[in-house]
Amino acid sequence: MLSPRLVKGGLVQVDPGSGAVRRVVMLQYNPDSVARTLKLAGADGGPEALRVGNPPTETLRIEVELDATDAMDKGAGAELGVHPMLAALEQLVHPSVGELRRRDALASSGAIEILPSQGPLTLFVWSAKRILPVQITELTVTEEAFDALLNPVRAKVSLGMRVLTAGDLGYDQRGGGIYLTYLETKAALSRQVADASLSSLGIGGVS
Repeated sequence: MLSPRLVKGGLVQVDPGSGAVRRVVMLQYNPDSVARTLKLAGADGGPEALRVGNPPTETLRIEVELDATDAMDKGAGAELGVHPMLAALEQLVHPSVGELRRRDALASSGAIEILPSQGPLTLFVWSAKRILPVQITELTVTEEAFDALLNPVRAKVSLGMRVLTAGDLGYDQRGGGIYLTYLETKAALSRQVADASLSSLGIGGVS
């Protein structure tokens, strides 16, 4: 019997308008865990407690491990350790040099930029059933071992993310649609759990 093909988690940057893929960063190893927290607005009770409000604020945290050992025979890994993999992750949160120079040129000319230009939309992909638009909120790198040229050969990256909702991105925008699809997938999964009977809880009614 064939084993199912192992899929990798990763981060994908797309154009927020066209959806064109700009960058795919695959995690070298799938993290052992994905910590998720859903913080509800207005969860302190009161007479409005049953009002349907906005979606909860969902945050994610993963711990990514990088190791150049597997790449030692593939060129870049032998020469640069995990430097390229670290750089690929860090590039997800840095504006490009071109963008920084453009802003500097505007400032030097006396122009005022009211709003920074729009960057790509980042998606956290954790299987086909979980594709989430996210904002990376924290990226902590711990480099643990180095080669003779001080290239890091092992590292751990703690990645914090906040899920962007359709309210954040716009219901008529591509990112908002991806978020709504995520909620619909979650709803479909929940329907696979049959309702239990009250008797299974040891009660005959709730009145």
